[in-house]
Amino acid sequence: MMKLRKKEKKEFINKLRPYVGSRLKSMKVSEGWTLTEISREIGIAQSHLSEMLKHKKYPEGGLNQNNLIKLLRGGIVSTDELKRRVSLNDKELNHLNSLSIHEDKALVEEIMKLRAAGSEHDPVLVLRKYREENSID
Repeated sequence: MMKLRKKEKKEFINKLRPYVGSRLKSMKVSEGWTLTEISREIGIAQSHLSEMLKHKKYPEGGLNQNNLIKLLRGGIVSTDELKRRVSLNDKELNHLNSLSIHEDKALVEEIMKLRAAGSEHDPVLVLRKYREENSID
């Protein structure tokens, strides 16, 4: 498997930006999260989250590979979601697959079920409860 070069990683991240920004916006509007809550729960600076939301105004802002890993780890986005919603070439798909080891599949499944069911449960509380039950910091 060939690794992405620096320029290719930048292009890969740029392809993900619009979806990540729209996902964060959806969380704020329909799911009731605040940037402060998201920031606290997944460990990404609030300013970076804000930049991700404004991906059209600041296309270079906020999202990088480290923050993508935190979004995956926190169940905010999943590799499956990204594969379905973002057009990636084979090399980028391989790179995304390599990042899937950072996902907590059980957490992602729980959050996806709640989203699909239109649950009234606050995903922040689900995330906190899951972390407490599984002793995750």
